[in-house]
Amino acid sequence: MATAKQNPDVTPDEPTYVNLDLDTIEREQVRGLPQKKNPYVVKVDGKALTFADPLDIDAVVLMTMEDSPSRFFRATLSSEVPTTGGVSDFDHMVAAFETPGKISGLKLRALMQGYRLHYGLDDLGNGAGSRR
Repeated sequence: MATAKQNPDVTPDEPTYVNLDLDTIEREQVRGLPQKKNPYVVKVDGKALTFADPLDIDAVVLMTMEDSPSRFFRATLSSEVPTTGGVSDFDHMVAAFETPGKISGLKLRALMQGYRLHYGLDDLGNGAGSRR
């Protein structure tokens, strides 16, 4: 019986090969991934807010977006103040949430559902199983 030869550069706890290197993966390398779309833009209290592409944000945020809208908004809305003045998209959304009666549950649900549908998150399996 032949004995397997050990690779001297690999410790016993490390595998000898890697199937997928998430440290180097690029969007173009993933088959079946939707093409980059126009941003998801929502008008809130007269201001158009642009939400980031879900493929560019942390996966944990996507998994918890229904349970933590504030975390979702922080990850998807810009906190940069426009050069023309005013407030950032994130600050505008926070102000809308802090105004009683401004954002109802119906509006929040429509925003989140629209985001998922716009980017095809249900198609990727991120939405259907977590719906309530």
